[in-house]
Amino acid sequence: MAFYRKIIITFIMLIMYSSVFSEDVERNGKIIKIRSDGTCYLDPGISEEQAKLIAKYDAIHEALFKLSLYLDKNDSLLNEQVGKNGIMLYFSNSLNTFVYKEGEENIDGYPAYVSYVTCEIHLDYINELLQESAINNQRRFQLFSEYNRLNLIFDQIASLKETTNKIPENFIKDLFNKLVATEWTNKAHLTTEEGLKLEYYSIAIDHDNMYESSYIYLSDVLIRVGRHTEVLGMLNKLINYDALKFPAAYAKRGEIYYIQKLYSVALKELDKAVAIDKDYAEAYCMMGAVYAALKKNDEALGKFKMAISLDENFYKPYFMRGNLYRKNGKFDEAISDYDNAILLNPKDTDSYYNRGIIFYLTGSYEKAVEDFTKAIYLDELSPALYYNRAVSYRKLSDIQKATDDYKTYLLLTVKDINKGTYGELIKAWMEDDTYKPVFQD
Repeated sequence: MAFYRKIIITFIMLIMYSSVFSEDVERNGKIIKIRSDGTCYLDPGISEEQAKLIAKYDAIHEALFKLSLYLDKNDSLLNEQVGKNGIMLYFSNSLNTFVYKEGEENIDGYPAYVSYVTCEIHLDYINELLQESAINNQRRFQLFSEYNRLNLIFDQIASLKETTNKIPENFIKDLFNKLVATEWTNKAHLTTEEGLKLEYYSIAIDHDNMYESSYIYLSDVLIRVGRHTEVLGMLNKLINYDALKFPAAYAKRGEIYYIQKLYSVALKELDKAVAIDKDYAEAYCMMGAVYAALKKNDEALGKFKMAISLDENFYKPYFMRGNLYRKNGKFDEAISDYDNAILLNPKDTDSYYNRGIIFYLTGSYEKAVEDFTKAIYLDELSPALYYNRAVSYRKLSDIQKATDDYKTYLLLTVKDINKGTYGELIKAWMEDDTYKPVFQD
């Protein structure tokens, strides 16, 4: 209830100051720019370095208010209608912030450090983030975790303006470390380079060893670059700080054990996750994947159903359940689940891929070509997709298109191919009647 009271109070403030805020927000094409300022009173216990960062985040807090009001008034700019409450939630640490003026000033007779900032955010980034968080339960969980953490920080910054007592040294030191961690996480969010994300998230958790969402973001990057074993040790550190506080850490450990095919260990981790948060749909979805790998289909279907009941917009359990149905020859049920996954996440290449496989297996070759074509549009460098579309064209007796796709497949898979070998390989394939599509699993 405290969370919702805070939301209500926040937006009462937004309405009161709407005329002022609107003057400080402008849109140039797809870039939204927000101007704001923040203050840190110079208590004897606060260094200039600390005051500078505190003032900056006081300004960022105000910028987030202004952005929330602007997007709520201009909701036609958003592809997902999230309402006032959601705007602050989704963009709490996504602003690209530039300090254009800062320094000491006298405010009502008190020495203070003041920071004047311009914050920017791109509309494409906004809509991509909204789309992803709408369909990805884990991503939404991370955003909620980060929002709650940042709100506590903003409360601490606000308390500095209200107290007349000497500020405890540990209070400022702890706040400063959290702000430094937030800075590095913001840098990681805004870069697209995996190496920099690894570096920045790592620095963030070095400064705030309880920064749950950054641990999970870092884990995802490590998984993407194939450094699975490092994830376990890192998450063990977080869990050791508080074994009953971080369901996402247990769920991510369960995912790693699933990847390593240590299924019984994975289930134990996932059980811990839902013991802490019984509504964590991501954990139930991973349980379903583990049970499916163990060939325990009833248990798997039950967990996928639970994940969907908790978050009906979560596309992943539909996709995974579709895979389970497909492997067991229940093609109608599989297609229905792939349909739902695609409806929720039209950019999901794998759902098109696997639905195309079913259409091929059931003789609907035109539909198979359509799905493989949609998947190629999303992933134009996938050799398997060109190969699968090639075999589908062969079934339709469209030899030219089949040959063209097989050529592309060879270009993507055979190194240093020469023209003579090229022709021989195509001819050999066209004369082979034992061809079949490539399955993902």
